[in-house]
Amino acid sequence: MKEIVELLIQNRIVLKSLEEIDKTVLGTKKKVRIFGGINEKGYYCVIFRIEQKSRILTKQIAEYIELEQKLETIKNHAYRYKYFIFEAPICSKAVKYIKDNNWKIL
Repeated sequence: MKEIVELLIQNRIVLKSLEEIDKTVLGTKKKVRIFGGINEKGYYCVIFRIEQKSRILTKQIAEYIELEQKLETIKNHAYRYKYFIFEAPICSKAVKYIKDNNWKIL
């Protein structure tokens, strides 16, 4: 959690609250850590931290975006700011797909 907070501060993102969301609520076994929080203006933020050895492809990004949409229905609110943190190589088409869907990469 500390490394996530430090990375957010480096990118000038300040959150009033930050909590880790249990991925079993979403019914997934993917190797992802999901964090939700509220920024200083009162908007909801979601952060996906993905760690894997193989390259991340567009198909996987689409699955993570579906997880976020499922999370919105469970939490009963929409996330205005959405971030990915990757600890893996990423395909250039996947980067374009992320930006087209209004996500940011940290």
